[in-house]
Amino acid sequence: MIFTNASAAKELNIVFREATPQDAAEVLACIQSEYGDHYFAQSLYDLNYMASEIRSGSLMVQLADLNDGSAAAIINTWYFKHLDNIAAFGGLIVRPDCRRFGISGPFMEYAFDIAKNTGAAALYSYPYASHTITQVPAMKLGFVACGFEFQRADSGIMSYSFGGGHNAKSICGLCVMPHRAKAPARVFVPDDLKPITEKIYGAVGMRPDISHEGEPDTDMFHFAVSEHNRYCSAYVESGGEALGAAVLGAAGAYRHWPTLTINAYVNINRKSAVPSITALQKAGFFFAGLFPVTGDGAVVMLHHPMNTQIYFDEIKTTGFFTDLLSDIREHYEKRAIKA
Repeated sequence: MIFTNASAAKELNIVFREATPQDAAEVLACIQSEYGDHYFAQSLYDLNYMASEIRSGSLMVQLADLNDGSAAAIINTWYFKHLDNIAAFGGLIVRPDCRRFGISGPFMEYAFDIAKNTGAAALYSYPYASHTITQVPAMKLGFVACGFEFQRADSGIMSYSFGGGHNAKSICGLCVMPHRAKAPARVFVPDDLKPITEKIYGAVGMRPDISHEGEPDTDMFHFAVSEHNRYCSAYVESGGEALGAAVLGAAGAYRHWPTLTINAYVNINRKSAVPSITALQKAGFFFAGLFPVTGDGAVVMLHHPMNTQIYFDEIKTTGFFTDLLSDIREHYEKRAIKA
């Protein structure tokens, strides 16, 4: 397939194909062309690990190969079989010297056709919000915006050619294609989150019953830390009034990081979601997105920026992402300030 950069009067002859475990070094070379040694997915710098993940089917990589055998671009898709085969689609990287040839759109279509035929129940994608280059083809493929990942990587560590303006974190959009997944019958969120929850479910064509019933439960969450990207994540199964303080307490050992941020992911298929979310909001978290379908039903994502300012005016969006960002900004501006 021939791709042309008219302004530079150059052509590239490219073949799209699926990577094998033997292509791990080629994949890494493309990653390093943009991110050096600081890509947020540090595990991919281990060639043996990458090869084993490709071999097992947990990671699928597509290559846009040049005549010299190097990759002009890659797309990686992770499959989470423990979540009913939910897939994180479209980690697109185009080598800097191969940009402006119109590769992204056709390449994403190629990778998408493969991903949707693998049996995945739902596909999620994280297009960058420092530009709209990958948001546009994602929308054309049928993905629907459902949130923002405000802590994808630390911009001071993972620099990249598009930059992020004044934002200290690399910010990505979150979008979904439910594909074969069905909506949960009922979800539980506080009253103040019902409108945005309805809006997102409506956009993806789902109508679950949205209840504000709450029932406190024992605080149960798994806490994970990314030292490279300077953020923490709390995966909440249940909780009550003390949950917010418990999550902030777990992050206490990392407050010396100047750009520390925290995400909390709350399972909203249980009544304990309402007091859990309320407790997190009182601790300074705000609504950042919704995973409308997962293996367990649905998850609300909340974000605590700690002392890291979010420059909303510098976030680049298109389509429903723009509408959704406006709603999320309102939640951010109304949040309880506790760091």
